[in-house]
Amino acid sequence: MATDITKTGQYQVMDPDEVIVGFEGLIKVMHVLYGPNFVGANFSPKCCNVRTGEKMEKNVHHCTHNDIQGHAITKQCFLKGHQSYCCEWMEIDGHRVRCGVRLKVESGGCGTHRSKLMEHSNNLLLKNLIAGKLDSITWRQLSDPVKMAQNEANAAQGRVMNDTKLTILAQHSEKIEELDAVGFLPQADHRTYSIHIAFNENKIQRDRTAVEERRLRAAERKSGLTVNLKRAASNIKEAMTSEHPNRKTAEVEKKGLQASSRVKKCSRPDPSVFKNKRGGKKVSDLPS
Repeated sequence: MATDITKTGQYQVMDPDEVIVGFEGLIKVMHVLYGPNFVGANFSPKCCNVRTGEKMEKNVHHCTHNDIQGHAITKQCFLKGHQSYCCEWMEIDGHRVRCGVRLKVESGGCGTHRSKLMEHSNNLLLKNLIAGKLDSITWRQLSDPVKMAQNEANAAQGRVMNDTKLTILAQHSEKIEELDAVGFLPQADHRTYSIHIAFNENKIQRDRTAVEERRLRAAERKSGLTVNLKRAASNIKEAMTSEHPNRKTAEVEKKGLQASSRVKKCSRPDPSVFKNKRGGKKVSDLPS
């Protein structure tokens, strides 16, 4: 079943320098030239535009090649070079496509793309190839001129970029040789140079790691000093706190001793209360 390939179809990309030799060569590439609606069950003799798949309302088309009355169109009319589809390029909704309108090969063009009015006519090339006026044509002659110009511009830009890259690489190689001459780099062999670069990168990484480790150790020392200072301050505070109760206790004890020292001592008992140890009389018994 034929479908409109204006926006969805992709024409097969061919080598621009590939040669199509004679009408026999053209028959072999008609499926590429006309697209998928020319292949297999997609093809219909009623198709009046091989790109859109549009069909004529009448059931039968007539081919009048060497036949005044004409005969019903079949696929053989295309394979024998009597009928063709317009191969001129046009732009529809931003898509570059072939026209695709059915035409009689002898006319050299469709109603829109008349060969006499065109500077370069693909239909005229095919007409002359079928008639034997041309031995061969190339795909470059049948390619979209707009896309060809874009491709050439891209290729030119690519060549400029490639030349620039080669220039940079050449300058780089010269720099390597200059540095190698003073013993800074190994021989300018890309494998040795890669090893040298890897070694330098590894050394840089090791240096960065060492710096980071020193920074961490310094931070740890600073943190430890802070902890020690805090611990010492805490110890001093605890010592001062524990000293105050002891001092208060000592003061209380001292005050107690002072108070006890002020207590009146008991006076010596009167000797009169005791008897004379040698049997004498008490002092109270003595005459006054």
